[in-house]
Amino acid sequence: MIQIDNHNELAVSTLIPYLLEFPQIAKLAEQSGNRYQDIENIAWQLLYNLDYTTANGIWLDYIGRKVGQNRIYTPVPTDAFTFGGSSDEGFGAGRFKGTASIRSTKLARSDSEFRSAIKAKIIQNNTDTSLDELIQACKLLFNAKIVRIAEDYPANLSYIRLYGSSLLEVLDAHALIKNALPAGVGLGTISFHQLFNVFKNDAFITYNTIIPESDNFEISFNIMPDVDTTDITFPIFSQSTTFASELVSLYCYYDSTDGIVFKTSPNVYHDNNIGLTCYNDGSNQLYLDADADVILMGGSLTLNTNTTVVIKRSGNTWSLIVDGTTVDSESSTHKISSGEGTKLFLGTANNEYFNSGSIYNFYLRNNTSNTILINDPLKKNTVGTNNGVRFL
Repeated sequence: MIQIDNHNELAVSTLIPYLLEFPQIAKLAEQSGNRYQDIENIAWQLLYNLDYTTANGIWLDYIGRKVGQNRIYTPVPTDAFTFGGSSDEGFGAGRFKGTASIRSTKLARSDSEFRSAIKAKIIQNNTDTSLDELIQACKLLFNAKIVRIAEDYPANLSYIRLYGSSLLEVLDAHALIKNALPAGVGLGTISFHQLFNVFKNDAFITYNTIIPESDNFEISFNIMPDVDTTDITFPIFSQSTTFASELVSLYCYYDSTDGIVFKTSPNVYHDNNIGLTCYNDGSNQLYLDADADVILMGGSLTLNTNTTVVIKRSGNTWSLIVDGTTVDSESSTHKISSGEGTKLFLGTANNEYFNSGSIYNFYLRNNTSNTILINDPLKKNTVGTNNGVRFL
C-alpha cells in the first residue's frame, strides 16, 4: 500500500480542461482533494499508532493492554536485605521491607523499553518455547544483552542469568518467565548482572604500557564478579612478556582465603647486565634471589558487588587499598622486573583466566613523573588490545 500525499493535485487533474477556466469549479475540486488528503493522513496516523514499532505514548498503552503487557513494573528493591551480598547489609545492618512497601515503589517503562516489553509479550503469547525464543523474550523484557540458560533434563531450567549495563531488574521476573514456559517445566534461579563488560571464554586485554620499574605508581580498577567467590581463585592482571610466561614480573589475583593478592616476582639470577642468561638448578628450576619480594593481600570480593582496588608504591612503601581502606602495606626497595616485550595483561596470568565477571575503570599513573599511563574506562570499548572481552 502506497501513501498518497497529493490528492488535491489529482482531483484537479481529473477535470475536463475547459472547466479549469472556471475558478470556482477548480477550487471545489481542490477542496474535495484536500478532504481526501485529510482522511488519508488520519488513516495513516492510525496505522502507525496501532503498530507497536512506531507507536508512542497513549497508543503504546492501548497496544499493551491488548496484548496483556503493563507499562508499569516493580523494580527489585535496594537496601532491603542481602545475604551473600554487600558487606554492609544483612543481619544487624540491612533493612527488611514488607511486600506492600516494595510494591508501592513502581516505575514506568520508557516508550523504547515498553516497545521491547510488548514484543516480548507477543513472543510469550505465541511461543513454542524454544530456547531461542525464550532468550529473545528475556533480552526484550529485561533489556539484557546476554542471556545464559542452563537446561536440566528432563523438564527444568536450573538457572537463567541476565547480563547488561542497563538491565530492568523486575521484581516478578520469575513469574513473567514462568508464563512463557509449558506446564510442568521447572524454573530455578533468575539472576541479574549489571556489568559493563564480560571476561569469559579466556578473554583478556593487553596493554603495551607497563608498570614503572622503580618510580612511584598507582594502579586502580573496579571489579564485579558474577560468580560465587566462596572457595575460588582467579587472576586479575599480570605483567610479563607473554600471558603464559612463568617469569611473571608481577601479578594480582583473588583468593577466597587471602583476599586480593598482589605479588612481585623475585629477581632472577643472571651473570650479565642484559638479563637474558639465566641458570637452572638440578631440578630445572631457575635460581631466584627469593621466593617473592613484595606480597600484599587482603579485602574481599562478593558476587554482583562492585569493589574498588588500588595498589600503589610511594617511596619504599607498597600499599593495597580496597574500597578506600588500606588492608595491607609493606616496605621494600624492590624494582619491578621488565624487559623487551613486557606487557600488561588484564584478565589473565600464568595461563589462567579471570572468566568471572567484569573489570572496568582500569587506571595506571606514574606519580614520579606525574604521567597517566593508562586510563581505560572499559565500558564501551578498550584502549588496549581486546582479546575476546565482550562489552554490554
